[in-house]
Amino acid sequence: MKLNTIKEAIKKRGLKQSFVAERLGISKNGMSDLCTNRAQPSIKRLLQIAAIINCDVCELITKENPFVLSKQEEEETTHVEK
Repeated sequence: MKLNTIKEAIKKRGLKQSFVAERLGISKNGMSDLCTNRAQPSIKRLLQIAAIINCDVCELITKENPFVLSKQEEEETTHVEK
C-alpha cells in the first residue's frame, strides 16, 4: 500500500536518496525503505524530509486515501442478503 510519495518528491528535485539519508542521519537502506513504502515515517521525520528537500510536507503524502472505500466497495460491504 502506497502511503507516501517521498521517492517522487526527491527525484523531482534532482536529489539522491543517499543525500537525504545522510542529512537525516539514517542508513541508505532505511531511506530506501521509506522511499518504497516498506516503512512509513513519523510526522517528525516527514517534516525533516520536507525541510531537507525544500517542499511542503503535503507533497510527501499520497493523495489517494487507501482507507476510504470506493462507492462499489461500500455498496458491497453494506449489501445485506434477504
